[in-house]
Amino acid sequence: LLEALDTGYWEYDHLRDRMYYSPRLRAWLGNDFPAGEYATLAEWTARIHADDRPAADAAIQAFYASDAPYHLEYRFIRSDGNSIWLDVRGVAVERDANGRPLRTLGTKVDTTQRRQQEELLLLQQRFNQILLDNPDHASLVEAMLDTVLALSELDGGGLYELSPDGSYSLVASRGISTEFLAQACEIEPGSP
Repeated sequence: LLEALDTGYWEYDHLRDRMYYSPRLRAWLGNDFPAGEYATLAEWTARIHADDRPAADAAIQAFYASDAPYHLEYRFIRSDGNSIWLDVRGVAVERDANGRPLRTLGTKVDTTQRRQQEELLLLQQRFNQILLDNPDHASLVEAMLDTVLALSELDGGGLYELSPDGSYSLVASRGISTEFLAQACEIEPGSP
């Protein structure tokens, strides 16, 4: 049923530090994680995006300290370097006499597409507000570059303007090497 609902499921044995993943979940993680049949909690948390790790660590500690179910959304870094957003839920189905969890079951749902749509909508709203403020040319150029570089998959780029003769001039850039800029700040008409 969970597979039909496009939901991955997992089980964690706290005593043996072994986490099992469903086939659907393994596919989302890239089919190469974990390397064997099981992963440890440390192997899992090491792949959580650095910006999301403090919240994940806090949620894990709160889970250990209470009977409340675990729920968090974070980015998981795949071995190819790309990340996916996962909505993670878990509940301890077995505890020892002191209340410490022994076995936890849970689900993970890939929410990457929803997160990307939210990100694009927010960027669009911000950019529309800038346009409503009627910026001058230089401010508009900076706002355009800021908007594009706010996309999570980009870490650098440049903005060129087309001249009447068909050439291009770089008007703004960030995260680009000076060597590249020296070669590509002006592009002649017809250049491939």
